[in-house]
Amino acid sequence: MDLNRIMKMLFPSMFLMGLIAHASACFSPEDRYSAEVLLNEPGVEYDLSVLKGIGYVVEANPDEIGLKGKVLVYRSHCRDDVAVVLYESNVYLWKGGKSSAEGPFLAVRIQPVKFEEVKEKIVSYRATVTLNADVKFEGSGNVNGWKVIRKDCGNVVNVYAVKGERKEFMAIDIRSSKGETIIDIRGFNVDPAEHLEEIATVIGEMIEVKGSSMKRIEDALKNEVRMESVTYDIRPASEMSDEDAKRVIGEELRWGSADVRIGERTSALGHITSEG
Repeated sequence: MDLNRIMKMLFPSMFLMGLIAHASACFSPEDRYSAEVLLNEPGVEYDLSVLKGIGYVVEANPDEIGLKGKVLVYRSHCRDDVAVVLYESNVYLWKGGKSSAEGPFLAVRIQPVKFEEVKEKIVSYRATVTLNADVKFEGSGNVNGWKVIRKDCGNVVNVYAVKGERKEFMAIDIRSSKGETIIDIRGFNVDPAEHLEEIATVIGEMIEVKGSSMKRIEDALKNEVRMESVTYDIRPASEMSDEDAKRVIGEELRWGSADVRIGERTSALGHITSEG
């Protein structure tokens, strides 16, 4: 979600970096650092028009940020570096062999305002070996901390195992067809050759590995290809943990309940807080 133009109105003193405009505006790198709740409990009612009279609440053009319907943006009440976006969204459910929409419901999204561009160096390793073996792993599961998934596509069986996070992870990709199995072992900022025993255990759970086959895997890892590359990414200028995100969303809902009222009735957000 590209909030560049809106945030300049709300946060004129902040220089926003790395906010990328997209023609479709459906997804942007900033979305990775946002948190959102959809208030779709039965009986929830809301009316966003009650917020129009508040000076620091800006009504955004939904087309500019890839949304539909009414979109309101304002500065968080508990963190100056966080924007709050209120908008309507449908929930798509699979019923009777087709997808159907339910809603709209009110979505409450929080997102950091200021981003900075960062440069990262990625060290990657790759080892590939071809064996005469059959895949024995079924379905999906967890093997010694590795997430393993099997997918069959015609005569080709593909089993993928991964361990780690975005910055540092190892992956094993096994493709098998008619008794021939290709094993592709990769590491990003982690050298798989230093984790041979662990990798051997995982591969042993995925395919029938004999001693000679394991020796070929070991040799492939010893002769793996090492590559370096530089990538550019964006990061929030300030950190926000999962607990921080929960606290901010909770505070915004409480703000709606306590401070915005019309006559004897609580505002839209206050009503949602009490019901949802």
